[in-house]
Amino acid sequence: MTDSKDTTTPGQPRSPQRSYRTRPDVPAAPKAAPTPGQRGASPGMPEGKIEDLTPEPSGGPSPWQRLVKAAMDHELLASGGAIMLVLVVVGGALWFHPFSSSEPAAGATPSSSATASVEPSASAGGTESQPAPAGPMRVAASLKEARTHHTATLLNTGKVLIAGGCDAAGRGLKSTELFDPDTGSFTPAASMNYARCRHTATVFSDGRVMMIGGLDEQGRPLSSAELYDPATDTFTETDSMTTARFDHSTLIVAGQVLVAGGRLAPGGAATITAEIYDAKAGKFSMANPMTVPRAGAGSITLKDGRGLIGGGDSFTGGKSTYLASAEIFDPNNRVFVAVGNLTTPRFNPVVLTHPSGVAMFIGGAASPTSTVATMEIFDPTKGTFTEAGNMAQPREGEAIAFLKDGRLLITGGRTGEGVMTETAEICDLATRTCKPVPSLPEPRADHTATLLPDGAVILVGGSTVGEGGTAWASASNRIFLPWRLETPGPTS
Repeated sequence: MTDSKDTTTPGQPRSPQRSYRTRPDVPAAPKAAPTPGQRGASPGMPEGKIEDLTPEPSGGPSPWQRLVKAAMDHELLASGGAIMLVLVVVGGALWFHPFSSSEPAAGATPSSSATASVEPSASAGGTESQPAPAGPMRVAASLKEARTHHTATLLNTGKVLIAGGCDAAGRGLKSTELFDPDTGSFTPAASMNYARCRHTATVFSDGRVMMIGGLDEQGRPLSSAELYDPATDTFTETDSMTTARFDHSTLIVAGQVLVAGGRLAPGGAATITAEIYDAKAGKFSMANPMTVPRAGAGSITLKDGRGLIGGGDSFTGGKSTYLASAEIFDPNNRVFVAVGNLTTPRFNPVVLTHPSGVAMFIGGAASPTSTVATMEIFDPTKGTFTEAGNMAQPREGEAIAFLKDGRLLITGGRTGEGVMTETAEICDLATRTCKPVPSLPEPRADHTATLLPDGAVILVGGSTVGEGGTAWASASNRIFLPWRLETPGPTS
């Protein structure tokens, strides 16, 4: 969907697409041996060099420009389908960059085009004698403030708005930051009117972003909503919901914003209520309730304009009750109708639209002590779900992005009973197989994955494991030069 002046429907941002080239006449940089016991190091996959990203004095080249030049000079970025993966750790971001095989011939200068694809392409390959890295992973510039349970939104400027989230003490944050893919850096943006954690962000076609609900710095649910204008870098309050909520579902249906379910208090019951925001009038009104209370559900707008919501936790009888049920919101009569169940209960699943147009539910928790490895798709004509393969391992709280060729990049998450993982994988839905790619620098969950206009995927923030329990990563600046990777075979 392209941009328009209609502010009641979501639009896809437009931004120039960048292209990187390499010099095949230059020998590849030698590999360094991994440090014994180093996290994320795999046999035959050495850790890369760490480069300081301290700003260059007196107007010299930026650290990002120096990094790209070094990569080009040493053939660390390759044409013909190589993948560059840059990760920004919880106080920073991770960056996964797949290059398409349709780029200019080697030796061409970087170019840009007006294409607006937000789905990257990827192709693994290469031999040891003529290396073509398939998945090097890097740590990029840091966030100004470590955060988890935040939102990440691709703006029509090509930058990514990182908003709110929880700090290490679990307090909601007012602060926001902008990631600039051209410089690889984060800069502070305007603060929100309210601190928000576990809120939602919804994009309008005119480029504005609506922040709804969440928890404030004292852990209280919010009914407020506000609009971010990237043209002026300002947040403006709009009408409030009738019910304060967090962990809710937010969808665009018939040009309006549907807010459904969520929790009424930390550790409390889920709500069955739903509300509609009319963007033209700037007002909320009550919709008919859902068929069951649910929080932490998966939700997505179908191709026919209806809203699909499934899974979640109803928290009935003072304990978690993870759901397999699903329902559809019909915007014509503002009523929820039950459809077929998911193949398994799913709390906090990732829900995406496959390039073919079908909705996919991926991972999540089946119970408070078990997570799910399966993926499933929804048939809107039959109202039923069908399994569509398995991840290499079960995950909840993972971050996922579609690559341009239809494959999935899946990173981090929890594997069961709160155990976080640093593993990552790429899944081919056509063959129903998943292949490991280099691990993240540390275990991570509740982070975000954003597809950039040039095909990169940036992973931002989240929670990780620290000494004595769970903590959030530092804001240090560092970047790993890429690993040489021989792509492993299918694992699933």
